[in-house]
Amino acid sequence: MSRDPKSVQSQLKSMQMWQQRMQHRGVKSLSGQALQDSIAREDAQRFATLKRERQQQTQKSIQATLTSSDVNPAWTMEAVQGFLHQPHPDADFLAAFRVLNICCENISEHQKSGGVCWMLLGAYGRGKSTLAGALYHEYIRRQYSAIMIQWPKLVRHVWSGGEPSKKLLEQIYHVDLLVLDEVGYDQRNLRDQEQALLSTIIRNRKSNCRSLVICSNHFPRTFEEAIGRPSAQGLRDYQTYPSVFEGKSHRQELFTDLDGNSVADVGFAVPTPDDMFK
Repeated sequence: MSRDPKSVQSQLKSMQMWQQRMQHRGVKSLSGQALQDSIAREDAQRFATLKRERQQQTQKSIQATLTSSDVNPAWTMEAVQGFLHQPHPDADFLAAFRVLNICCENISEHQKSGGVCWMLLGAYGRGKSTLAGALYHEYIRRQYSAIMIQWPKLVRHVWSGGEPSKKLLEQIYHVDLLVLDEVGYDQRNLRDQEQALLSTIIRNRKSNCRSLVICSNHFPRTFEEAIGRPSAQGLRDYQTYPSVFEGKSHRQELFTDLDGNSVADVGFAVPTPDDMFK
């Protein structure tokens, strides 16, 4: 195939300019192939810089739209490692940590293959948000864009309408990682409008090959009903990683003394059988 003479002339002119720039730097004249290689390297560096700048601008725009972050700064890999170093780490947390490592080690591969969905389901206070937040921070550390937001807050922003709502949805559809926390909070089912919104988000993100994390207090048996059949079908199009947590919460009780002992029952007398028949 013959080349357009204008494009050939433009390429030759560009190569001559590069040759002059290299000579100004004290570099000896290069062969045509060596010059092309040098141009390709500098182009790659420039494109990498532009990519980083675009990602930083996207992240700033995301934070400006949300006005505040739902990510606790303490939800990091270091915090996760702290759980693992406890005397008897829970089996469900260990299994979820394996998924976290898979997600961290395969970010670019997952985007190329259509994205993945990590579902962290089950009991309160078991470390679901900590694990999801660690993945969020890992995306940011590697200069990818990410959003972590509580589902009720996202719904309020979207239903507020107007240009900010459209802008947020566009970011929700395209950001590299989306973490939806507190989906179906307190084990309630999403309303019909919420189910429709979640289904739209899932399908748009899948079509854009973007990964998704969902944290919910529902267990698998109730989760599908809570989010609705269209959303559940959308999740089936993903490669999914379900992590299920059960057992007592690790969160500190509200009423504890300085030694960590519960004082919740102080001042409350437990009735004896004799008291019940008085």
